[in-house]
Amino acid sequence: MACYRPLVHKQITTNLRKYLPNMQSFVALPTEQEALKEDIFSPQHWANAEHHMCMGPSPYGIGEARYLAGGSYIIAGVLMEKLPGKTLLDKNDRLMTDAGLKVFLEKVTRSKYVMLDLGMLISFLAAKPVSLVTITINLGGLQWQVNTKGEGFWLQHEAAGSCLLIPPGYMVAVSGNYAKNEDGSNGLRWGLLDVESSTQLGMCEKVVEGIIEAYPACNEGDYPVWLQCLRRHLSPGAAALSSC
Repeated sequence: MACYRPLVHKQITTNLRKYLPNMQSFVALPTEQEALKEDIFSPQHWANAEHHMCMGPSPYGIGEARYLAGGSYIIAGVLMEKLPGKTLLDKNDRLMTDAGLKVFLEKVTRSKYVMLDLGMLISFLAAKPVSLVTITINLGGLQWQVNTKGEGFWLQHEAAGSCLLIPPGYMVAVSGNYAKNEDGSNGLRWGLLDVESSTQLGMCEKVVEGIIEAYPACNEGDYPVWLQCLRRHLSPGAAALSSC
């Protein structure tokens, strides 16, 4: 992923807020954390190679929107709490094996999701009735049988100009199609978080704690600061709203 030059960043942010106001997170953090807020929620460019797969939680443990500019890719996700392993590191280690990836894919399904384009043509795409118990998808260059009644989600994101919403708290796999003559995919992504939802904030906090525990390099820098923002500012605010 890559950030943009200031002028380009301003143009992109302005357009996103104009055309997709309901897909933005307006988060109030202390003044000294404005730069951190920009890093977490501002749009970034992403690209995925055709013969590459990566897996992990969304950055900073929040949800995200993924706008597709071109190409296509496969994405699948399962709630962290549904995966075996006590810690994020345990879960990652298991998922890096064939057996662990099989467990992951046994839990995904082609479930409901929302796609929008930047021209504001809105379409809600839900799972169509499937007569088969399993279907086959291509993830990481291998064919996998996927249960159509699982607990996660999967889809092939291929409609240029569409936007996929990923909620927080998921372990997400992103894979190229592993086709011979394709150039991969690219687009925009930005962070999403409902700061009035204690459930979303709780999921986010757990994921951030797991990231800090699993990766020592994250013990310094933005992640501990973000965790304190969640605990001291955002979560108490959501709890106060829910009690009203």
